Amino acid sequence: MVRGLRYPVWVVLEYLASGMMEVEILADYPDLEAEDFQACQAYAASLLKKMGRIFETSGLTEEEIAAGKTPRQAVTKQALLAHLIETGKVPPGTVLDEHGQLP
Repeated sequence: MVRGLRYPVWVVLEYLASGMMEVEILADYPDLEAEDFQACQAYAASLLKKMGRIFETSGLTEEEIAAGKTPRQAVTKQALLAHLIETGKVPPGTVLDEHGQLP
């Protein structure tokens, strides 16, 4: 969640992605403010940027990363899940569904 926002970021982004206009969402959730939409998008962008770094540096030593080398192999979904659990982004015990997606 974005600090001060009463709803998870994904809820706000899901409404926007469904095609709802900000004014419609604000009408349904009057405790949201126009600035919350920008905050949600900025937070999502920062998470995606961090995830990109995970993919870009998977399997590399710190020295290899500093030297600008690329990873030797792709990150598996299970490895990414393990990293997300380790960093507290998803709760421990989370498992991928039958399609390899987070629940």
